[in-house]
This record gives sequence, structure tokens and C-alpha cells, in this order.
Amino acid sequence: MFRIEGLGPKMDPEELRRKMRRDVLTSTLHLLLLNLTQFLTAQLSSLSRSR
Repeated sequence: MFRIEGLGPKMDPEELRRKMRRDVLTSTLHLLLLNLTQFLTAQLSSLSRSR
């Protein structure tokens, strides 16, 4: 089934603001974890090559 935007119930502006803030924080956290994982992988890889 297709979801059509704009036909559902309207969100309270305060609730919408909280949801958007939570989405931004979640996205930022995911990017941070991705970059941290890449950094740690590179560091561990360089340690194993130096032995």
C-alpha cells in the first residue's frame, strides 16, 4: 500500500519539533559512530601492520 503525504492527521507543532530534533540527533549519532568505527578500524589495521 502506498503512503500518501498530507492525508494523515496533523501533528502538534511541539510534537513535530520534538520528532525533528530526535531525528537530527539520531542521524548525527549514526554519523559519529560510523566515523568512529572507520577511525578505529584504521588504527587497529595500522597497529597490526607495524608488528
